[in-house]
Order: sequence, then structure tokens, then C-alpha cells
Amino acid sequence: MQEVVNEAAPIEVFPEPQGIYDEAEYIKKKYSITFGQLIISPPQFREKEGDMNVMYPNQARLRNLTYSAPLWVDVTKQVESIGSISAILRHYSSSSHYRWLRCLVL
Repeated sequence: MQEVVNEAAPIEVFPEPQGIYDEAEYIKKKYSITFGQLIISPPQFREKEGDMNVMYPNQARLRNLTYSAPLWVDVTKQVESIGSISAILRHYSSSSHYRWLRCLVL
């Protein structure tokens, strides 16, 4: 799965202005989202007492549970200003790292 994420191109978004704005002060922005390392944790379930245990496919079938594992992915967001020379002079970029949780049903 990591190879598929590595081969994927970054997602680029160019939002359009909403509402009333001044054309001279409006700075066009480009948002780029890139996915990084994947981490798959082993499937777990919580007992009535609150203990976390590793789940096996047979246990899931006997308890009528879904055999699923949490999938974590590092996400990098980058914001760039594009457009006129005045916008380029005020250029800034920032990046943030997020770790998002998704569930993968195996």
C-alpha cells in the first residue's frame, strides 16, 4: 500500500474567491496536499473490563465483530501564494503535518 501512496501525485486545489472582495488585494492561493508514510496497527477490541486485546479473524467471526485495523497516514499541507508581482512579494508558504485516522476493513 505504501507504494501506491508514494506513486500518487499531490492533490492541488486552487480555490475561487467567495463573496465580495477587492481585486487588487485578493491573493490567489494554491493548496497542495501530499500523503506520506502509512502505519497499520493490529486489529484490537475492548473487553467489558476495559482491557484492549489483539483481535484475530476467528475471534471476530465468533463475536460477530468486524475485523478491521486502524490505518494512519502522515499528511502534509502546503499553502502558496501565486499571482501578480505584489502577491509574489507577499509570498508565504507554510506546511503542517497531520496524522489522520482511517479504518481499513480487511
